[in-house]
Amino acid sequence: MASSISLDSRIRLQNPHTHEVHCSRERSRAAWEAIDEYLMPFVEKEKYELPSKCRLRPDNDMFREQEQHKIHFDINEWRCGFCKKAFRAEKFLDQHFENRHKNLLDNKQTNRFYLALCILTLILLPLFYLIVFLHQREMKKGVQDLKRFSKIGQKKKPS
Repeated sequence: MASSISLDSRIRLQNPHTHEVHCSRERSRAAWEAIDEYLMPFVEKEKYELPSKCRLRPDNDMFREQEQHKIHFDINEWRCGFCKKAFRAEKFLDQHFENRHKNLLDNKQTNRFYLALCILTLILLPLFYLIVFLHQREMKKGVQDLKRFSKIGQKKKPS
């Protein structure tokens, strides 16, 4: 018994994330249905504002955009709002989102990095053009010493 406990603790130490539970799309959908039905009416009635990092805030749902792009026509007719492909069941549309539109999952960390990179580029690009402009202007101001090169095989003209 003691050896199995120590083995279990060694496994946890080697891979501490083995017992993490990741939220599936189905669990997320069920949770948001409950939140939208029971919590959000209370929040709106009391005019309470959820903090920006709160997990209960709709903006922080990583599946929200994909869920909003589900088009449900009939019991057995679903359509992808991104590429208009048709499906017989919602679970197949979910698989399609996972396989074809995973890049559209709302990943806040990537978005922040991308935003920072864009801002940095916008700041540095004009600076780069300014340096190039000033360098070219200095090149034009300076006296240019031009030399005439003789063509290979031709004699130099006597002066």
